[in-house]
Amino acid sequence: MKITNSSLAQGRRIFRLCLENGVLNEKKLSKVVQLLSKNSERQSRSLLLGISKAFRHYSSEKTALIISANDLINSEKKMIMQKIKEDYGSHFNVDFKVDPRLLGGLKIQIGDNVWDGSLLGKVNQLGENLTKKL
Repeated sequence: MKITNSSLAQGRRIFRLCLENGVLNEKKLSKVVQLLSKNSERQSRSLLLGISKAFRHYSSEKTALIISANDLINSEKKMIMQKIKEDYGSHFNVDFKVDPRLLGGLKIQIGDNVWDGSLLGKVNQLGENLTKKL
C-alpha cells in the first residue's frame, strides 16, 4: 500500500495530539488506534501507518541504550539512570546491554545521538586519525 506524504503528516499530527507536555497519553493513543482500526477505509490504514512511524520515532527518542563491555553493577546502573532522568526527564526509559567487543567503557545511544566512550571506539578513532595523516 502506498502512503502519501500528507497521510504520514496527518498521522504525525494525530500522534502529537496524544502527547501531554511531551509525554504520551497512552489512553488517548489507544482510543485513536481503536477508532481507526474499526474503519476499513484505505485512508485509515495510511493514518495508522503514519501514527506507527511517529510512535517508533517518539519511542527511540525516549529510550537510552547503555552498552558496556561487562555487566554493570546495580549501583552503576542506578547512577546512570538517575543522571539520564535528570537530563532528559522522568518518563525516560533506560535499557542496558553488554557487548564484550567494546573492551571497556560505555557507549550511549539516545535516538540518533551516539556517545562512544568505549575503548573500541577510541581505538577506531585513533586508527581513522592515523589513516587521515598518511
